[in-house]
Amino acid sequence: MRALLIPLLATSLVALAKLVNRTIDDEYGDLHTGLMPEYEPKGYWALGPTCITCGIHADTSPLGVVDIDRVHNQTWHDATYHNGSPIINITVKFTGRALYVYNLIANTVPDVSTPTVLDFILDGVHADTYTHLPDGSMDVLYDVPVYVNSSLKH
Repeated sequence: MRALLIPLLATSLVALAKLVNRTIDDEYGDLHTGLMPEYEPKGYWALGPTCITCGIHADTSPLGVVDIDRVHNQTWHDATYHNGSPIINITVKFTGRALYVYNLIANTVPDVSTPTVLDFILDGVHADTYTHLPDGSMDVLYDVPVYVNSSLKH
């Protein structure tokens, strides 16, 4: 009886360890853990759909270029880095074996600087850089995978 019990328990534990995908939203965070993205420094980030001073607006405003119906949960955060400004960053805490980061990317917008350079730091180590230079079109790119890593240590 004892010999059967140990393999049975081991099988049960393995069956409980399944992989799941979680989405951590820019505005609503991780609905399963309650963790929220941290935007730093304070005052440099704006909630895109409601920002009146941002150069990139939702299509619901007269200057709108972003089709809000194509944006996950109809939200995004907006920040612009200027030389000499503090580093602008988002910190997201998670435990997992993979990370996929998707962004809304602007191309040419009149009177707005839209080159995008994103550095990804995982556990204090530079992991990758994503760069997008405007291509001359006024197209907004939706759900762009700016960082993909499916081989993280758990």
